[in-house]
Amino acid sequence: MYQIKCTNGADLSFVDKYAPKILSVINEYLTKNRTKKLTINNQEIIIGVDKDSLTYKFLTSISTIEKLKKYLLLSPISQFKIVEKLHKCAYEDELIFKKICKSRYEKYHKNGIIPFDHFNEICYDIFVNNGYDDTKKKPIFDKKEFITNTGINVCPYCGSEFIKPTDRTKHHIDHFLPKRKYPFFAFSYYNLIPSCVICNNVPNKGDNDPLFSYKNIPHGILNPYIFKSNIIRFNLKINGMEIYNDNNFELLLGFITKEYFLGYNEFFDISDRYTNFSNFAARYYKYVTKELKTMLYYVNLQIDPEWLSKVYKNAFMIDKRDDQPEKEVFSRMKWDIFCQLTKQNYVGKFHTKQSPNKPVELF
Repeated sequence: MYQIKCTNGADLSFVDKYAPKILSVINEYLTKNRTKKLTINNQEIIIGVDKDSLTYKFLTSISTIEKLKKYLLLSPISQFKIVEKLHKCAYEDELIFKKICKSRYEKYHKNGIIPFDHFNEICYDIFVNNGYDDTKKKPIFDKKEFITNTGINVCPYCGSEFIKPTDRTKHHIDHFLPKRKYPFFAFSYYNLIPSCVICNNVPNKGDNDPLFSYKNIPHGILNPYIFKSNIIRFNLKINGMEIYNDNNFELLLGFITKEYFLGYNEFFDISDRYTNFSNFAARYYKYVTKELKTMLYYVNLQIDPEWLSKVYKNAFMIDKRDDQPEKEVFSRMKWDIFCQLTKQNYVGKFHTKQSPNKPVELF
């Protein structure tokens, strides 16, 4: 669990490579040189753009290469604001956020005009069929290259699973805003999150909507690009005096608000998953304890502080000023355990599996 930081220009390279392809499809729809055939209950439906529609207005607003690149690089916050605006506009939600079904087609296509303008299906064809997934089964989007260019080796949702893309494995890229409901963001850079198979699959994140979850939890999880480290806190609880028995340790993950606790557990089953790592955390706890005693011994011998600092960093392989959570699994967990052991000033009340409704001091 960490914030993704795009500092290597991967986002700019992405839009430079893929925006021209998307733009050509947009302009084909705007000039009515393109329509899309769908079959619903054995009935063929042709969709296309009507000049008096929201679809036409939207596509026109991104119909130049400069505007499209800017759109594909919208921040997560800007994406959320657009969703809010779409919910408030006069266009029916069933045309914006839901796929065509027979009842919707019959409800909105009473005048018999061909083609039928459906915002969601047209955006799906542009950004999914001809962007993220190519309908000709010849993908233009290199998912392995995308993940590699981000520099991410560890899942940003859980921080506990490696991401190792190869030519033979499925490349898991989660759409933070699901592509079926929000196809207009299906090829937006900051909506594409490299993730592990556990986090991305059902019944975890999958196609669940983080803005409007079925449990009605508002903004229960954060897009990793705007994730804030202060919302979580790991704590290792020791049950009893016997620290040599790993079973006496329990790893707790706390959240600063109840909404985050509910959201991350709804989408990623995160508390139970980390409880399963209690034995690993126990071994790390004992390792750090041993190393701290060794360090204290050297301090008492008045060893050169600069040399000692290097030994210190090498011993723990963790430095908050220079850590790379996208490269090392359990990076945040190990740092928090170290803070717990050294009694650093890192105190707060958090909601945990043991206390979901009332926040408690972790240490």
